Amino acid sequence: MASISDIFRSPIVRLHFVVLAHVLPFLLLPASGFGQAENVPATHPVYDFLKRMEVKGEIEKYHDVVLPLSRRQVAEFLAVLNGKRDQLTSAEQGYLTRYMSELAYELRDSTSVSNSLVDEQGFRFGDYVSGFGDDRQKYLYSLTDSNVTFFFNGILNAEARVITGDALGDTSSQYVQFGGRLRGTIYGHLGYYLEGKNASFWGSRELLQRDKVIGQAYTLGVTNTRNFDFVEGYTRYDGKIVSVELGRERVLWGSGLDQKMILSDYARVFDFVRVDVEYKSLKYTFMHAWILGKGGTNLVFSLPSDTTATFVEPVVADKYIAAHRLEFSFPGVFDIGAQEMVIYSNRSVDLAYLNPVTLIESAQRSREERDNVFWAFDIQTRFIPDIELAATFLLDDLNFPDLFTDLWSNRWGGQASLFYADPFTLRNTSLMVEYTRVEPYVFS
Repeated sequence: MASISDIFRSPIVRLHFVVLAHVLPFLLLPASGFGQAENVPATHPVYDFLKRMEVKGEIEKYHDVVLPLSRRQVAEFLAVLNGKRDQLTSAEQGYLTRYMSELAYELRDSTSVSNSLVDEQGFRFGDYVSGFGDDRQKYLYSLTDSNVTFFFNGILNAEARVITGDALGDTSSQYVQFGGRLRGTIYGHLGYYLEGKNASFWGSRELLQRDKVIGQAYTLGVTNTRNFDFVEGYTRYDGKIVSVELGRERVLWGSGLDQKMILSDYARVFDFVRVDVEYKSLKYTFMHAWILGKGGTNLVFSLPSDTTATFVEPVVADKYIAAHRLEFSFPGVFDIGAQEMVIYSNRSVDLAYLNPVTLIESAQRSREERDNVFWAFDIQTRFIPDIELAATFLLDDLNFPDLFTDLWSNRWGGQASLFYADPFTLRNTSLMVEYTRVEPYVFS
């Protein structure tokens, strides 16, 4: 899988009303000294802040090509930055304070930095309301002890959109979305997370389909429904050096600043198993994911009790992606990584690709080359103060004798970017330039 071309965008007027949808909740650091095992969602803005801090040289060994990272890892970077607070601008200090508030449990190991409507002490409406305007994290229900942490929040939001002067004409859409989010950690190592949301909508279906996230909902494309829903959930074991995750959440993969070449946010959230090994300057990532192929022919059938009525069921082939990545970090100089990936379908899960320690190219060749293998190499350099230069080169079915020719079988893509923090002494400013080139048929 890879990034899809940019969805057509139109001017949209939005009215956004959020109730009880506080920033994503974060967990309590257990007394055992292990950080929370859940992840900070891959689209969280804290990653943009940490990227800027890395380019400025305030943090090191920030592996951000594959996101998300765990709450423990993010909290460790924030703790380093808090020790350098005097070196940050006032705006950067403000962002740091905000994110430290969100990860207060990991950083302070205290329940006094949150506010719950219901906890082990019972119903605490007065305390909850009195602290509603402060920076502490808010929960509908929380439970913490030396063995287990559990936090729950409700989600309710409403949105109205209006569009004019477009191919859709003058139209509008509105929706109300509700759901819940719970998460926690058991014995400081085993984290769990579940978020479910459902929405009813009115007005233009086509306008909502233009939204990059909402447009990924399957039910939005079913003409006889007026709702869409999303669910993410996983369990994750964090052993510091080794972590294992099984579940469903957004994964971003690539060094791009705008879009990721390997896995972008234009794809639907999928289910996967993931293993990470991180030790000093080395990081290794393995992932096997369950995705969907294109819809094929429909299955037409009738019931024995009524042979005159026919029913149609779409047939969608199972499809999978497996990937390995190895990365070395040389602080203050550059990070370099290599990965190989395979996309395969039309059969059950292949054990050869579930092996986290193998060479995918050789494995698929021994399986009689039925699958599509990619290679990608990337580098991020920071030897120039306040500047990061990054590049990615992706190969698909490359024929080396005909490299860089117009032969259709040479399928490759490349991406180059520049991140300049505080360009030309303009404080609190980031300049980002990125160029992406993809040859025909690369992602076919």
